Amino acid sequence: MILPSNSKAIQREQALADENARLKCQLAEKSEELEIAQYCLTLYRSLMIQHDLKCSMSAKDNCYDACAESFFHSLKIQAIHGECFETRDAMRRQVLEYIEMDYNRQRRHSAIGMISSEAFEARMIAETGVHDC
Repeated sequence: MILPSNSKAIQREQALADENARLKCQLAEKSEELEIAQYCLTLYRSLMIQHDLKCSMSAKDNCYDACAESFFHSLKIQAIHGECFETRDAMRRQVLEYIEMDYNRQRRHSAIGMISSEAFEARMIAETGVHDC
């Protein structure tokens, strides 16, 4: 009669041991991912220093990056995603064409009153008489 409850205790113990092994495996994977991330960060920082670039990343939930994030999201989705570029120059041409022909001239932007960048610039020039180029 004591054997069945012992059996349940053994089953619980085995389940806990299995869970413990699974968690150890997950921890090892996360540790490896962290090592890879740190390695990539070190390479990234080295490249920044090598090319005399200033790293500029905002803090979490910094709303001042919203316009830039929106632009790069649109660029990736509308001009780059799914494309296969033969050369860097071909990609540069595609990005420039997207910015100059679509993003600035046609796309309406919520940050400037739902008008295109080109229309916004024309309005600013008409209002101020200043043309920055």
